[in-house]
Amino acid sequence: MELTQQELSPTVSVIGDAGLLTSIDNLRVPYAERAGILGYSVGILLEIPFFNWGATIYAFSKKQRTVSDLRFHLS
Repeated sequence: MELTQQELSPTVSVIGDAGLLTSIDNLRVPYAERAGILGYSVGILLEIPFFNWGATIYAFSKKQRTVSDLRFHLS
């Protein structure tokens, strides 16, 4: 249930990517005139839950009922 509640919290992620970036036009020119093909990117991603059609609240209430049922059957 705690994990379901955390779905409503904003998350911050650090993302990165590296690789070779080229085009056919770049490969056709002589080697000395080519643009560099090695590239990278780094960024920060902030995700704020805005609207999820009630899926988180539904999952939370479903888990609450399951816990209540288990408590009822164990007592």
